[in-house]
Amino acid sequence: MENIMERMKKMENVMAILSNALDEMHTQSVHTKAVKVTCIVPTSEARSKEERLEKMENVMATLRNALDKMHTQSIHTNGAPNPKQDAIHLNSAFKGTGLNLGKVISILANRDTTQRRLIQQEYRLLYSEELNDRLSQELDWNLSWNLGGNINAILKKNVKSAILLWMLDPVERDATIVGKALTLTTLNLDAATEVICSRTPSQVRLFKEAYFKKYGTQLDSDISSRTKGNHKKLLVACVNVARDEETEVDPKMVEEDAKKLFKDGEKTFVRIFSERSWAHLAAVASSYHRTYGNSLEKAVKKETSGHFKHALLTLLGCAMNPAEYFAKVLYKAMEGFGTTDSTLIRVVVTRAEIDMMHIKEEYSKKYKKSLQDAIHSETSGDYRTFLLSLVGPVEP
Repeated sequence: MENIMERMKKMENVMAILSNALDEMHTQSVHTKAVKVTCIVPTSEARSKEERLEKMENVMATLRNALDKMHTQSIHTNGAPNPKQDAIHLNSAFKGTGLNLGKVISILANRDTTQRRLIQQEYRLLYSEELNDRLSQELDWNLSWNLGGNINAILKKNVKSAILLWMLDPVERDATIVGKALTLTTLNLDAATEVICSRTPSQVRLFKEAYFKKYGTQLDSDISSRTKGNHKKLLVACVNVARDEETEVDPKMVEEDAKKLFKDGEKTFVRIFSERSWAHLAAVASSYHRTYGNSLEKAVKKETSGHFKHALLTLLGCAMNPAEYFAKVLYKAMEGFGTTDSTLIRVVVTRAEIDMMHIKEEYSKKYKKSLQDAIHSETSGDYRTFLLSLVGPVEP
């Protein structure tokens, strides 16, 4: 067995190599800010060998982290990520005694949909396997080290779910979320309702096609077998009716719809909410409040309940201000004791490339706290790092 002095000598050699590599990458990189690492290893004989060894181990960890960061940030060509180099570095993260999850996150969390797709293509060409399959295997292996229901295992399960969901194309991602939500063993009607009612008609049409391709069944058929009553009628209508996406509205029709909703209430909710454009529905809500002195949202809450109410409020919220709606969803997922991680993951991943900047603004304005601070206080480890990377920095 090696004695302490032999181990220290080897560490000094590794540190020198790491330091040289870091300096070289720092010199070559014109894309990133400087990363400064100060290595101070006491040499006084007054300090014990064990203390020196511990100090050197900490310095090595710092150097490795800095090197990984510089390495990831320097694999750009003309300011743009290089998908082939990304694929190579991801494969290197799978080597060795364990998954280098920090490197995986630092690459994938900073690539958009097109870039991630190109990385997957390059990985397939280089290694004759699907990147998502390899990721799933590595994350499963990473998870297997912490079985037993402890908090670390939960965190690793969450980061696995988030990363694999992020790697899907947005259309396939929506189809996957809804498919899982409509499966009896993982039934989650809130998730299915949120996705179906918060997407534009063109988005619904695309993920409806992807759903059939992935599961071999029609989306409206699966909805009908898992839901009931007005909730079923509304969701089926949302995936089948060719709802208008125009931003112009007919003032006369707006007033007529507001009057029908006030007079007939729940009887007209399904038809108007599923057939009218978001611009029209927002105008109806404004007309309703102006004419009757009460918000359409309060009327929905008073006259409906359960999943049907959730579907109506989702449609109304996304018609009026989708960023504010999702800020509320995120707040509810994190308020009180515990966090609804499935909701947190779903919303952060699906909105990161759509309107996350606006969601952050609405969250801060409504709850007097940044979304980043909220996520930071409710999560930890690689799970926290990944979500915060998707959410992005606090806006000045």
